[in-house]
Amino acid sequence: MRVVVDASVVAASLVDPGGWTARELARTDVQWFAPQFLREELEENATRLSGFAGCSREAFLRRVRSLTHVELVSPEDLAAAEDHPLVAKAATVDPDDVTYLKAVVAVRADYLWTRDEGLLRAFPGLAVLVVPE
Repeated sequence: MRVVVDASVVAASLVDPGGWTARELARTDVQWFAPQFLREELEENATRLSGFAGCSREAFLRRVRSLTHVELVSPEDLAAAEDHPLVAKAATVDPDDVTYLKAVVAVRADYLWTRDEGLLRAFPGLAVLVVPE
């Protein structure tokens, strides 16, 4: 199974590495993907997120670097998905989330794991709160 994860899911797993989200993201029966910019976004927000995590910025950055099981989708692969109908629909729902639908198309994902209510409503069955086993 191939699943794209959004920033809220990955951030939650890093803030609480012993929590449910982190345990789910560690599943080996799933191939995990995220847009490449996600790592940069996490690094840029490391100070704020480390406060939620109760650790130093440096410790949080180590957690970010430990995300080796999440394959990053390149900007080139995302650009190749630009004209797909799912991407066009995502642009009408929330332009900030278009990149995640591009990633879904680029890697031919089965699901998008997100907590975004707009995406969950717009893409039922594709956008999920829980990745099925």
